[in-house]
Order: sequence, then structure tokens, then C-alpha cells
Amino acid sequence: MTKRVLYLLAALGLIVGALAGLTAAPAPAQQGPQNPGQNAIFFPWVPNGETLNGTGPWYGTVTVQNLNNAEITVDFHKPGDSSSSTPILSTVLEPFASKTLSAAQLGISSPGGALVALAECSETVTITHGALDSTDTVTAPVDTATPNIVVKQGSTTYVSGTDYTIQNLTSTGFQINWGATTTLTSQRRGRSTR
Repeated sequence: MTKRVLYLLAALGLIVGALAGLTAAPAPAQQGPQNPGQNAIFFPWVPNGETLNGTGPWYGTVTVQNLNNAEITVDFHKPGDSSSSTPILSTVLEPFASKTLSAAQLGISSPGGALVALAECSETVTITHGALDSTDTVTAPVDTATPNIVVKQGSTTYVSGTDYTIQNLTSTGFQINWGATTTLTSQRRGRSTR
């Protein structure tokens, strides 16, 4: 083969390689209150003073980062205890912040153990309370699979099903129907009872 053919093949290979790099994979959906993604991370082993093959002791850390533009709360649990127990540690992360915690801070005993981190994202939306038996529309991202909607005014927390009901729940908002199913006291709503 002549040098010219080798140079052409090399040039063709470079061009094909450059063009292959231009075909980018689609970006994953952004996580946040409007697209919640996963809210749990399982750490199978976090060492805390573990010795391996005569080396160590080894100590681990866990780093969590908030990828949302809203504040989140991260609760750390031992595996199997996350649904009904008090967390080992609970921490609040501001938007886009991260936090690194040692195995000792997380209550992991020596030589180490597993850990589950559960994140909850909440968004506060201010609305003006409509009249009794009226409906207020709220436009805010909602996880329709597990909606966790709490309605408060000052120190008063209204009870779903008693003081209000949620209607027309979508991923972009919902309606609060103030048509209570039971009699309300004047102290609770600041209105006369019906």
C-alpha cells in the first residue's frame, strides 16, 4: 500500500471518530418537585473502624446532595426501620447543597453497617383562603403518586377530609375545596359555624 492510501484511511478514521462523538445521548429528566425521581438511597456498607487483611482501621463517610431548587429533609435509617422508626439522624439541605457525614455521626457501630437515606422535598405555596364552601386553585408541582399536602394558616393545621378536600390533583397543581364535611368552629376558621 502506498503512503497516500494509509493517510486517507487515517483521515477517514479521524472523521468517523469525530462524527461519532457528535451523537450525544439524550439527557435524563431533571429531578425536582415536578419530577421527583427516587427519594431513597441504600448504602450497603459504610465502614466504621473496620480492619481488612491487616490494614486499617477504615472509616467511611456518606455524602448526600440536594439536586432540587427547593429545600429537602434527609432522614437516615437502619435498613428495615425506615417506615416506622425515628431516624438515626435528620438533616435539612438547602437547594443544591451537599453534606458529608461520618459513620460515627450516623450512628453506625464498628466495624460498619448498612444505611438508608430518605429525602422529602417540600414546597411552600402561599394562597389566599377563599370563602367557606369555595374552591382555591393551587399551581405548584405535586408528586401525584404520593401527594403529601399539608394546609396551614399560622399555627393552625387544617385536617384533610374534615376542613377541606383535595380535588383535581395533577402534577402541576390541585384545588382545595373548603366545603367541610363536618361543622367547623368559629375559632378554627374565624367564621361563624354552620
